[in-house]
Amino acid sequence: MTKTELSPELSPDYDPNVPSYPYDPAKARALLDQAGWHVGARGIRVKGGQRFAFTYGTQTESQTGRAIETYVQNAWHQLGADVSVKNQPTAQFFDNTTNGVLQGGHYDVAGFTWIAASDPDDSPIYSPRNLAPSGQNALFWNDPIVARAMEAELATVDRSNAALPSTSNNSASRPTSRRSSCTTGVNRTSTTRAWKASARHR
Repeated sequence: MTKTELSPELSPDYDPNVPSYPYDPAKARALLDQAGWHVGARGIRVKGGQRFAFTYGTQTESQTGRAIETYVQNAWHQLGADVSVKNQPTAQFFDNTTNGVLQGGHYDVAGFTWIAASDPDDSPIYSPRNLAPSGQNALFWNDPIVARAMEAELATVDRSNAALPSTSNNSASRPTSRRSSCTTGVNRTSTTRAWKASARHR
């Protein structure tokens, strides 16, 4: 759990040593250069003939979502990414079938308001047992190490025994996912508005 204004009081899982990553466009550009994404025509990065381009979507009715979308689109463009906007009505965005934007995986980057309680159990949205569309893991994220840690935590009420599983078997511990995620917000209480974005590796 990362640092927020209420982190120590919010959860016993608060760890002040979890690294945080400040906004650093210069470092982002350097990392993209190191990864082989070099600036090409019209300032858009290219690697192996592929342009650094993706779509960003949110709810058509969300004024806040569209405002954040504009900001993020501009910030990514300054780094050399061609980000196009593709919004959908709320009903389509959150449709709980394979026709839905999130549950069906029909997106590159999706932004929406996320409200959660302080319960440290994140398995509904991160466990491979809850992959969409049958579950809430619309990130389609599957990391065996994290999955075992979540299962170990849910199997006991003794916090001293809810330890992170061994990672000695590296070949069996590599995550498989079409998307990565980041969540930002003041804290994770029932009154918090947090912004969640999920991006598919292209």
